[in-house]
Amino acid sequence: MDFLSACCRQQGDCAVSLLLQQYQCGSTQVLFACVCKEQENEEDGARQFLEWFQGLDLRKTIRLKKRGMNVLEREMRKVAEKALRTGGRKGGVGGIFCLGEECLMFCGEGCRIYLLNTAFGQGHARRLCAISAGSGLDCREGWYMERFFLEPDVGLLLATDSLCDCVSETMMGESLSVREVVSQEQMDRHLRELCREGERKGGVGMGAVFIRTVGGAAWGS
Repeated sequence: MDFLSACCRQQGDCAVSLLLQQYQCGSTQVLFACVCKEQENEEDGARQFLEWFQGLDLRKTIRLKKRGMNVLEREMRKVAEKALRTGGRKGGVGGIFCLGEECLMFCGEGCRIYLLNTAFGQGHARRLCAISAGSGLDCREGWYMERFFLEPDVGLLLATDSLCDCVSETMMGESLSVREVVSQEQMDRHLRELCREGERKGGVGMGAVFIRTVGGAAWGS
């Protein structure tokens, strides 16, 4: 499984912090994206996640397969909880970690994650989960974590509420259609256009990361 990725952030006093790391580790594609919109010390959450990611032994995680992902999930939970305690809960924090075809995501108040695919020949966006104690996910004090497998030719959009409140799911699905957006240049352009539309409608402190899977060799677990 390969990945294409793009990110966009609004400039200004309420700017969001974005983190996007993408590597080829052996035959496995690795991608980590994080959005942090904090009311105070706004760079702190992103810095914590970057330091954690840079300290990972990715080759060991890949070699251990399912057991390695279990360890990764526990460690990611700890850094997410720390980021939320240091301001993320007030502003917003969310992240996506892709290791081959396996994906681990977390999302707190202020951020949303959408699955982008094709339904009936049209681009379609669906929010993966709203924070809810009855969702069946690991929901802890206003945030959740989920682990799942990705298919080829689907997209993930990680974005702040301030963007999602200004653009509809229909607009997301059409603008970021995985059927039509198939190159890095197209991803960059379409995501910028979506963010400009959010800005035109009054969005402030917006940030987003767009990820698209590309068919390829899968990483088993």
